[in-house]
Amino acid sequence: MTISPGTRLLLDIANKNRFWIASTIVISFFTGVFNGVSVALLVPVLLGFVGAQEGFGGAPGVVGDVLALFDGIPDDQRLMVLLGIIIGAIVAKNLMQLVNTAVGGHLSRQLVNEATFRGLRLVLGVGIDFYSQVKTGD
Repeated sequence: MTISPGTRLLLDIANKNRFWIASTIVISFFTGVFNGVSVALLVPVLLGFVGAQEGFGGAPGVVGDVLALFDGIPDDQRLMVLLGIIIGAIVAKNLMQLVNTAVGGHLSRQLVNEATFRGLRLVLGVGIDFYSQVKTGD
């Protein structure tokens, strides 16, 4: 199987920046995890504020598992602990988004700079090779 020169160029550039590409993927995943945790814990806190019963017997397994972690906390402190964890998860998610934006911007600049330099090197290399073989102007 032959790879076109353009695809080979992109793969070389991606190979050179594989750490930044992997970092972007991992940070995006953790941003989603923090977002999911904060949303899963938000419902019991809202129900606790309005005084509703926390009847989560029919909740999905993941939500039930997350809420089961807080069964050992006394009822009068559970609401504040959940609220603190939600605020912490939101702060962590926003920090991860900030880091993801910084890493993505750095990766974008790296890719553009590398592609520009390789393109200029290709254009200038073709011109020098052409003129050295044809010897125009001698």
